[in-house]
Amino acid sequence: ATDVAVIGPHIGQTLTSGWYVVDGVVETGSLVVEGEVNLILADGAKLTATGGENQAGIEVTQGNALTIWGQSLGTGELVAHGGFHAAGIGGGESVSCGKVTINGGIVTASSDGYAAGVGGGFNGNGGAVTINGGQVNAAGGAYGAGIGGGWGGAGGTVTINGGTVYASHAYTASDIGGGRTGNNT
Repeated sequence: ATDVAVIGPHIGQTLTSGWYVVDGVVETGSLVVEGEVNLILADGAKLTATGGENQAGIEVTQGNALTIWGQSLGTGELVAHGGFHAAGIGGGESVSCGKVTINGGIVTASSDGYAAGVGGGFNGNGGAVTINGGQVNAAGGAYGAGIGGGWGGAGGTVTINGGTVYASHAYTASDIGGGRTGNNT
């Protein structure tokens, strides 16, 4: 059997390889993903992770992976907000995104500016983002893509197999793809 750690009100700042379930309503600062992390959004639960300047709401950098799961009703929520120059989910300033897979739940990711909602921070590339299910609301900050690169960052690889995706940018970037002055590859 696989152990599942419960994320409650006293969550740490680093999630290491393993399985986690969000239980109840939890608010925290920036979280860092190290290794391969599976995060289950229990029905009715909500996790809000907010990063400061240059900090992603949930930091997932190259070489690390975050997989988000919903339960049967799909009502569990994750709200990740990155500070200035940082993605909601992904990288901080000059940091590219690792691997992010969303299989379910309601995921909202945004940035204060110059970074993607899901993807790279300022001058960071988008990484590998796969959406298989759930509802994803991704809003890039000024000059950052909704899903993809931050200002100056390439879009990375974005694969959408299912779910409902709302992606938006502010100013001159892509909804899905590169940030301002970044390419869409």
